[in-house]
Amino acid sequence: FKPEIELNFQKGDDGFVRTGIPEIDSLMVEFKIFKAKKLFPKATNPIYAQKRYPVRNQSILYTKLDSSLIPDICKRFEQSKFVILADPDHVYEVCAIPNDPRLDRQWYIDTIDAKGAWDFTRGSGNVIATNIEGVQWYHPDIYDNLWVNPGEDLDHDGVPMDPDDMNGIDDDGNGYIDDLIGWDFIEGLGGMVVPGEDGEDQDNNPDDFDGHGTHTIGVIGAVGNNHVGIAGINWRISLMILRSDYLGPHGGRHETAAEIGALQYAYEKGINVLSLSFGDTVENRTAKYYLRRLWYDNVIIFAAAGNDNISVPHYPSYYDFIIAVAALNRENRKAYFSNYGTWVDVSAPGVSIYSTRPNSTYVAWDGTSMATPVAAGVGALLCAFFPDSSNEFWRRRVEEGVDDIYSVNPTYRGLLGSGKVNANKALTAHMWPNISIAIDIMDGNDDGLVEPGETAQVFVEVSNKVGWQPAESLIVELKVYDESILLVDSISYFGTLYPGSSVDNLSHPLKFTVAEGTYAHHARIHFFIKCPPQHYQKYAMRWTTVGIPQFLVYDCDSTNDFEEYILQSFDRGNVFYNFHSRSSSGELDSTVLNGGYAAIWILTCDNSTNIFSAEEISVFKAAADHGMGLVLTGQYAGDFLASFDSAFLADYFGAVHVDDAVPRVWAFNIEGISGDSITDGILLNCFTASDAAGNQVSLGTCALAPSGVGILRYRDDTDPTHFAATRKVLPSGAKNLFFEFGLEGVVNNTVGYDDRDSLIARIVRWYGFEYVGVSEESHSKPKVSGIEIKAMPNPFNSTVRISFDLDTEARALIMDLNGRVVRSFGTVGSGNNTILWDGRDDDGKILPSGMYIFILNTGNKVYGKKVGLIR
Repeated sequence: FKPEIELNFQKGDDGFVRTGIPEIDSLMVEFKIFKAKKLFPKATNPIYAQKRYPVRNQSILYTKLDSSLIPDICKRFEQSKFVILADPDHVYEVCAIPNDPRLDRQWYIDTIDAKGAWDFTRGSGNVIATNIEGVQWYHPDIYDNLWVNPGEDLDHDGVPMDPDDMNGIDDDGNGYIDDLIGWDFIEGLGGMVVPGEDGEDQDNNPDDFDGHGTHTIGVIGAVGNNHVGIAGINWRISLMILRSDYLGPHGGRHETAAEIGALQYAYEKGINVLSLSFGDTVENRTAKYYLRRLWYDNVIIFAAAGNDNISVPHYPSYYDFIIAVAALNRENRKAYFSNYGTWVDVSAPGVSIYSTRPNSTYVAWDGTSMATPVAAGVGALLCAFFPDSSNEFWRRRVEEGVDDIYSVNPTYRGLLGSGKVNANKALTAHMWPNISIAIDIMDGNDDGLVEPGETAQVFVEVSNKVGWQPAESLIVELKVYDESILLVDSISYFGTLYPGSSVDNLSHPLKFTVAEGTYAHHARIHFFIKCPPQHYQKYAMRWTTVGIPQFLVYDCDSTNDFEEYILQSFDRGNVFYNFHSRSSSGELDSTVLNGGYAAIWILTCDNSTNIFSAEEISVFKAAADHGMGLVLTGQYAGDFLASFDSAFLADYFGAVHVDDAVPRVWAFNIEGISGDSITDGILLNCFTASDAAGNQVSLGTCALAPSGVGILRYRDDTDPTHFAATRKVLPSGAKNLFFEFGLEGVVNNTVGYDDRDSLIARIVRWYGFEYVGVSEESHSKPKVSGIEIKAMPNPFNSTVRISFDLDTEARALIMDLNGRVVRSFGTVGSGNNTILWDGRDDDGKILPSGMYIFILNTGNKVYGKKVGLIR
């Protein structure tokens, strides 16, 4: 709607929306607009209000009318002087994917492009389908899609087989008592059924003993997006359960008398889709009468072509009012068993079709019996999308909306119907084009990052699939909702694109730039593919990285790859950085001042001598003086700087190095300072090697210089003036951190401790950036749930008894304070365990007095207990 009008949506007494503008209100009533909402809230900030003004009345309208009428409704609204543009809202979602865990086993879903069809409809509970075979109706992937007989649903709650509705009375007067979900028409079979099968009396429990009916109905309408099993071609549908099949000594059988009863019931109750996965070369004229009557009653009917690899007519699929379905394999070739002939109407996947089976399980079966519900599922989607159309229309769409299969079946040309069913094509190919788009975003210097000052070029190639309509006045429009991205050229024009053709914009690419001072982040680039005359619109989105990397990681250690532990933590948190290795790229120089980084992370790792040159330190100082932060970490860094340039350490990090090598056991508990903006409540472990470098053997400690703030300390250090890490904020605004140990040595995934990722997340956030995957409100420290290690006596002289309870296997060992494994007890099982240790190593040698650590390592968690040995 035009922005200059005042638009207020109110619902009238008739349930339709009003605006107070007569011309608009008449359209609202005519097209049954029962809900309307503006896309954007009212902005109170004048800046946003100004930017939002042109689109402040952009709204979405909801109608109860058939979705096929929406393009015409849009045209009528556009004729109003109060409307700028009206477009359908049915193709914005990109390939809806259900959450059913076994969807990946349903290969047929992709080959018939059901996912494309699901962007338009996923079925409807108003569509009633049946296979007249009997179904395990209480299967967890079927129950919620059962049809409920309204005449027997006494409390009108729609609950299938509700005990509250079972009163022993024929409430709807059709002659069947308590037929709440359908009826079982099998009776009087005696010894013709296997033991346990229901073959004597008709009843209201049309259960499936054979499994055939449960399998075929699941293909059509297993409940979709319910976190259970599979997804039917229709996520939502009403499945009427009628039984005319039974399990005999020689397999599944279908009885004609029961079939006739089921067909009459389906006719009386008003089904929409009938799927028949049975048949013979012998015609039954009585059944034909009932089937034809269903066709005349606007039911679309599908039937299996048969599994004998012959072209002899097969009934009932041979009838001209029934869609005969042949079976294909994964390569679109005729299945070896499938019948064929000029009487076949379409083909569908029929090999390894994964679906529901009795006992609430799933199985993959072959057959035209399986191909038929695939085609019938497409028919049901058409009924849902075009509910007011005829079965002639639905049939034409099924048979015309197909993919060619004769290029791989040349000897069966004309004998497998019009082609392989395609759900998406059946729904839309007669109305719209089907445009796919390939997108390539090129930054200025091909480093994968669109930096401020660079102009990104966006190349697109659009293709229109064979079998759809020509795309008229095709355009691709680029849009962004990121204030750091500035559009230069945002629309590519392509004219008319015919089916089977492609076109690109190489000669005139789309373009955008990035605002100065933008720090790196993932940006969403939106693409709208439009054919305005046809009211066709499709959407695509791509991520690209724009801006300046937040950090520079400077690796000063040429002998090890311990920096990888830091980089992995960055990667897990989606932190952007550039990497500079001194060993391969030389010393950092003054050009770093042009990088715009928030901080330089200086990793010294295991480098213990001549860590920095005077020139490097000058670069660090210049960077900090320009407001660029410094993060200095490494177990030898403090020792080196204390003798080489102690003023740098004091003036820029607020630290005075005190001790080169604290007791290694102190690495077990490095704790944060209460109330500190970075480390409050944190507890770190640099002793073990759980997803860590395991290299921390010479940790240092420091005191505070003027303006320095202590942020970490060793729990076992009794001097309250000593710290394991400091921070200092300079007058330039530079925020600097110094660690007397290597961050690469902080463990991940150790019970009782915070992860290295958690510490780095806190640092990244201190610099004002996001770190994904670690909550800001809670530590990453795992809870020790039910794991308690007891050691008695402790300390001990000759033997210590170590007991614990595990819920999984673990490796048990003893380590000394240097991290050396002195005794291994192998793998211990789950449950209550007791280990006796006599103070000897694996070679039987008596160990000296001292502190040792008993370790339990489950593979992803580490538990520890200190044990004192006194000789």
